[in-house]
Amino acid sequence: MKKRSILAIIMAAVLALSTVLVFAQENEAPEDAYVITARFYLQEENEYGFVMSTEDGEVVLYVNEDTKIVFEYALRLCWEDDYDYETTDNAWELLYEDQTMAELLDGRKLTVVMGYKFSRTPLSITILFESISYGPLPLDGDLNGEENGYVGIVTLPGEIDFDFEFDPPYFNGEVVVNNVIIEGAPQPFWCDENNVAMAPLRAIAEALGYEVTWNRYLQSVQLGVGIHLWIGSAEVHIGRMAPQYMSTEAINHRGHTFVPIDFFRNILNQTAYVFEGQFVVETYSDME
Repeated sequence: MKKRSILAIIMAAVLALSTVLVFAQENEAPEDAYVITARFYLQEENEYGFVMSTEDGEVVLYVNEDTKIVFEYALRLCWEDDYDYETTDNAWELLYEDQTMAELLDGRKLTVVMGYKFSRTPLSITILFESISYGPLPLDGDLNGEENGYVGIVTLPGEIDFDFEFDPPYFNGEVVVNNVIIEGAPQPFWCDENNVAMAPLRAIAEALGYEVTWNRYLQSVQLGVGIHLWIGSAEVHIGRMAPQYMSTEAINHRGHTFVPIDFFRNILNQTAYVFEGQFVVETYSDME
């Protein structure tokens, strides 16, 4: 009986090792593969797929529905009152309703594996996570003791979005810009209508080096010489460019102008996220 038990253990170990080796082989890049990490932008989309390129146009990708596209870390999908969690890194499975893969990848930092340097058809694409933020998708593992609400992942410049109810995390009142806590900054809060994080514009903009001017008659705010927005409007004017739009309108809250988190991401091109109760804004760069 003892010999049989030992033999069974050895066989199980060999089976487990072979499974790991097969998995590694399936996910490992070929020895002569060309691997590049860069930010890619959508150039064209049609019924057959879409074309992306780096900002300088030196690397061009032709992507279709057969391209293997994964997230850097596996995500665990979960819904309220559903304890049968499903974990996946397959980006195709994480598209929400009406979202296309081209929209998900546009402007993101990707690691692309190609068979050789001058190939334009990727063997695989990995979407890199650039900041930890609030969202409904927790990392694989526990929920950090949180029974209600989830600590999730956002990949700049856009978000993974799923439509189900969740409780937003608390704010501890701290606003942090480039690793410095802004003393006296008004406390951020969650907009009840769409669970968007709202933050004080002046305190953050001035910490980023902008001169902020308030026009009480027009109820408008000017940043520097070219950025204009108005209380009660989601429209933002940048110089002579076409207007851009925030996810929700700017508001006057207790005598201070508040704007949604996407204003800092999309208009000021900053990394902005909520982490451990803080509203955090960081100036990021593609420089390694």
